[in-house]
Amino acid sequence: MKRTALSLFLACLSIPVLLSTPAFGGDIELRPIDKLSLDSILSQISTIPTEGEASYLYKECKNGDALSCSALGLLYQNGDSVTKDKQLSINLLGLSCAKGYGGGCADLAYRYKTGFIVNRDRTRAAKLYKRACDLRNGLGCGEFGAALFHGKGIEKSIKEALPYLELACHNGHSESCPLAAKIYERGTEVEKDEFSAAHFYQAGCYAVIAGDCDEAKELTFRLLAGTCPTTGTYRCWDMAYWLKNHLEEACSFDQTASCQQLDNLDKKIIKILN
Repeated sequence: MKRTALSLFLACLSIPVLLSTPAFGGDIELRPIDKLSLDSILSQISTIPTEGEASYLYKECKNGDALSCSALGLLYQNGDSVTKDKQLSINLLGLSCAKGYGGGCADLAYRYKTGFIVNRDRTRAAKLYKRACDLRNGLGCGEFGAALFHGKGIEKSIKEALPYLELACHNGHSESCPLAAKIYERGTEVEKDEFSAAHFYQAGCYAVIAGDCDEAKELTFRLLAGTCPTTGTYRCWDMAYWLKNHLEEACSFDQTASCQQLDNLDKKIIKILN
């Protein structure tokens, strides 16, 4: 399968994000992430938790564990065993992001993307998703690729979106798979490659993304009926194997159409073998 390379070791960027002022109910002001400090944020906690999960996360965050800072922020967001404080939750997510936890960057980006707690800011969201991706967060790569694909918060560039979507799909962010498939199938921004398109549709189907299984079956059948009988490449083998397994599973649930398709597929596979 043709793949576009994307380095997993991009340098971390200094991105302005969050912090400070009004309590829950007003707008949350922002200031640069590089002005955040562990002590200044933890000093905002009026009552230090002394038991349970909150106590453990507080201690670990204070010791510099970025993931614990992020998890502690979610507790304060929801008021789970602590007094709800949405400003503090944003600050803790920002701190975890600044300290190199990609999940914290992605969580914070989601809030800017949707306007949850903070003022909606798609540009800031795209930057934070990019930072999350740089920190090897699959969700961050997928969301940044989607932002490029749709032109949300960043200049639209479907060609530049593709490597992020591929990387995200191969690292568990299944929503990125059909977008990568569409780019290859369309072939207007990159070289048309229906084999790669089928691969990514199939990846989305494995993750039960609505509609991807139909797209995957249709394209795979078309390739098996057209190109594969004359080439017999390993890619055809892979597609036939995937489709056979998919149809066998569907047929086992008494889906008559899938059973009939399975019979037709067996005949096509014999042609490929020969």
